[in-house]
Amino acid sequence: MSEVIYEIANEQDIPAAVCVHEAAFYEWDGAKDREKVAASWRESLRKRPDCILSIARLDGEVVAFTIGWADKEPGNYFIALVGGKPETRGRGIGRGLFRFTIEEIRKRGYKTIDINTLNRYRAMLILCVTEDFDIVDLKYDEGRKCKRIFLRRTFGEHVRP
Repeated sequence: MSEVIYEIANEQDIPAAVCVHEAAFYEWDGAKDREKVAASWRESLRKRPDCILSIARLDGEVVAFTIGWADKEPGNYFIALVGGKPETRGRGIGRGLFRFTIEEIRKRGYKTIDINTLNRYRAMLILCVTEDFDIVDLKYDEGRKCKRIFLRRTFGEHVRP
């Protein structure tokens, strides 16, 4: 049986996570400049407040990631990107990593988590809603020519907006 490990990544894990990022979004966005993306993520880890890069390893190989940081709004955390290798989808690995990341954010004392996704990423939208995120806004994204959905999860007693 395959072993899945969830962990907070270090700088050495960035290239593997960037490869997952490219694989996850290739269908929509095409090939990435991996060095440029890796440099941007390194910069985020150094400069963004409380930046977390979480990864899932399947039999030692990085197959999913999340990256996010403390938002400008006190007590709020922003998850910027979530992705997984297409060949590992549907096995619960991404959900496990998402839950691991949410728990890490909660342990660090944040009260809310924001994330946004595009309407075309239906699996991400379903994941967020099933993990107690509420839809708080919806806007048309001119650049991507689709709707962007804004979601928030609040820790503690859950009150629907």
